Amino acid sequence: MRVGQHRFAQRVLNNHQHKCVFCGLSGTIGGKRRPRMLLASHIKPWRDSTDRERVDHTNGFTACPTHDIAFDTGLITVDQDLSLRYAPGIEDDMTVSPPLRRALGKPPLHERLILAESSVHPHVSYLTWHQKEIFVAG
Repeated sequence: MRVGQHRFAQRVLNNHQHKCVFCGLSGTIGGKRRPRMLLASHIKPWRDSTDRERVDHTNGFTACPTHDIAFDTGLITVDQDLSLRYAPGIEDDMTVSPPLRRALGKPPLHERLILAESSVHPHVSYLTWHQKEIFVAG
């Protein structure tokens, strides 16, 4: 078991008001919280993080499964100004693939992360790490 993972997840989900920061999907549907609809995901993965980074909620996003995987596999990244950026070729692929466009187009994605005014922003060092180590820049 990952020590501190539960605390990390709760802090990330609370920080983002239990909504996907990429598309705004709420984890509350039909008046009931649906825990599997959203994930508290690390920006810099657990395996690559120090003990402090593993529990730092500024190293996390709340995301629906589709956008979590797109981020984790480097199809999208988040710049320092919190704008979203696609890996090369993704926008071209969306022109010929309606399912891909429905999953990763704008909408449902927004131009920038969806964060409440009270939300603590992700730390720039984690975003930079993702861009260098995970993002498929071409």
